[in-house]
Amino acid sequence: MKSLLKAVVKCFVMLSVVCLVSSVSFAGAGNESADFLNLGVGARAVAMGGAFTGLANDVSAGYWNPSGLVQLDGSQLITMYDSLPEGMSHVYVGYGKKLAGPGALGLQINYMTSGDIMGVDETGQETVSFNVYSMAIGFTYAGVINEGMSYGINVKNISENIAGTSGAGFGADAGILYKSSDKMKLGLALQNLGTGVTYEGDTEASPLPMVVRAGVSYLAMQDAEKNVVLCADVSKISSDAGVGISAGGEYHVGALAFRLGVLSTTDALVPSFGVGLGGGNILFDIGAGQNPNLGSTFKVSLIGKFGATGQSIAPVRKSSGKASSAKPKAAAPATALEKQLQQAIDQGDFEKADELNKKIEAQKAEKASLEKQIQKAVDDGDFEKADELNGRLEQLKK
Repeated sequence: MKSLLKAVVKCFVMLSVVCLVSSVSFAGAGNESADFLNLGVGARAVAMGGAFTGLANDVSAGYWNPSGLVQLDGSQLITMYDSLPEGMSHVYVGYGKKLAGPGALGLQINYMTSGDIMGVDETGQETVSFNVYSMAIGFTYAGVINEGMSYGINVKNISENIAGTSGAGFGADAGILYKSSDKMKLGLALQNLGTGVTYEGDTEASPLPMVVRAGVSYLAMQDAEKNVVLCADVSKISSDAGVGISAGGEYHVGALAFRLGVLSTTDALVPSFGVGLGGGNILFDIGAGQNPNLGSTFKVSLIGKFGATGQSIAPVRKSSGKASSAKPKAAAPATALEKQLQQAIDQGDFEKADELNKKIEAQKAEKASLEKQIQKAVDDGDFEKADELNGRLEQLKK
């Protein structure tokens, strides 16, 4: 454990040094470009105040903290539309896929357009309309460092066009995620490192709006029907004098999710809220809030899940140093006892149904105990014991 904590500290220090060096290198380089990169994506994350760095457990992790993509089960696809004032719009499409090994891949397209803007001359008279658009296309790889700790890297091509004047550049994001316990995770991300954007006719690049984010998430409550997650982030944008603090939470019950959040900056206190609806492989989210510079925002997201196995267990290290993972098979739709219970109810034999229900509850408790023992065996590197316990678990599922 001590060596793992040392690794976390080293990663945090390394990322902080990179941030400092990048900030110094851009000092005095002119106004920042590609501000759209900091608008935030995903209605779920935005509804929680943008406090997502330490959670990052869906495909939008490709934006917030790329190391979180290793938590995916199968593949996910997100599409998001953000309606902004004055005819502006923001669109995001992201894809993430968990690999057969301990890694994950991702792809993101982040696009913003101003709509038509009426130009004016020196006297204030209207001339012709023009358009401003910005786009970033990024690729992500996320992997596992060791037990409970993952990393992720984005590389992205950035392009902008302002009234016919084009600019381009390259950027990168990096992040780490550490699961300190079954309930708590810590995250750190650096966003928008890179060359900056160079516009036609300019010889000097305008720097990207670099951001450092540190976050924590805590699973406050969880049972078969509901769970509560609390999150908090601290962020620093290179061009801002102050530090942003965001906090949020999600209450998930059945197919519904309710979210609240707040972002505190040097200029404003910005509330946010949202709801989600999802069952099976389709998740629909709505998030609303205020952008300090753009006013009210209203984001709508749709996430599709593909090829999920029902399990998502991060690889761990054996004593030999090789990665291994325990992947219990997904539970069958109904156990023998559950089928008998349904049959008893259909026949009106409620006394028998009550007896069977008690047996099912006892079986669930035994399953939960076995799952904890399996996880402990995996954490201890005792894979022989984990396999034995997994066999007992499979027998209970029949």
